[in-house]
Amino acid sequence: TGSGSESNDTVLRLVRRSPVVPMPGGGHNLQQPVHVGDLAQAIVVALERPIAIGRAYDVAGPDALTFRQVVAQAGDAVGRRPRGLPLPARPGIRGLGAVERRTGRHLPIKAEQIERLIEDKAFPIDDARADLDYTPRSFATGIAAEAKLTS
Repeated sequence: TGSGSESNDTVLRLVRRSPVVPMPGGGHNLQQPVHVGDLAQAIVVALERPIAIGRAYDVAGPDALTFRQVVAQAGDAVGRRPRGLPLPARPGIRGLGAVERRTGRHLPIKAEQIERLIEDKAFPIDDARADLDYTPRSFATGIAAEAKLTS
C-alpha cells in the first residue's frame, strides 16, 4: 500500500502551477507516500525470498505525513511555497459526484480522490523491513528526485 509516482507527479504539477493548493478537510489527514523505485524493489525481493510466500506486506514510505506536509515538501523540491486553502471535504465530494454523474465529464479531480485525501493512511512497515530488508527513502528525498526528473 502507499501512494505511488502518479500522485507525486500530480502534487508536483499542482505546486509548480498554483500558489494556492486546496486542502480537503484542512489537509490534516495522513498520507504515507512511497517512491515507485522502493515499491518495485520490495516486489522483486518478495518474489525472491521464501519467507514472503503467502504473506502480505504493507509497503509504504517510512513516515506518515499530513497532506499539508506533503504539499510543503513538494513545494520545497521545486522551490515554491504554496499556501494551503482549507476546504470542507463533504460538500466538495457531493458536488463533484453530482457533476460526474450528470455530465460524465472527466474533471481535473474526482470525488473519489477527495475521499481518499480525507482518509488517514498510515501503515506499519515493520514486517517488510524485517523480511524484505525494506528501507524506503523519505518523501522529501523521493519528491526531490522526482522534481529533478520532471523539471
